[in-house]
Amino acid sequence: MRPSKQTPWVFEVKSKVLYDPIIEEGYSYVEMCEDCSNVAKHLARETLDTVQADLYHPSEIVALAELQDLIKPRPHSPHGIDNAKVDRLLPTLIARIPIPEERS
Repeated sequence: MRPSKQTPWVFEVKSKVLYDPIIEEGYSYVEMCEDCSNVAKHLARETLDTVQADLYHPSEIVALAELQDLIKPRPHSPHGIDNAKVDRLLPTLIARIPIPEERS
């Protein structure tokens, strides 16, 4: 929660598709603050760009527990990120990217 240009205080909640190996589909929808949502989006985008891949829901390769481990919440300001943990996590995220079937 922090001040915005339009209102004195704002707290936005976003629904994000995240990796969930327990669910049959492999992902679930999770409600989270906008800052956490942005971290998930940018982390997934960076991973996909690394291997020149694309997904309809990029964040489906990132698990909630992984976000919780990477993010350093800060009151009334954007979240901090542990970049060393991000670097260690990238190979795991890359391994989750589905490989498209080759066309014959």
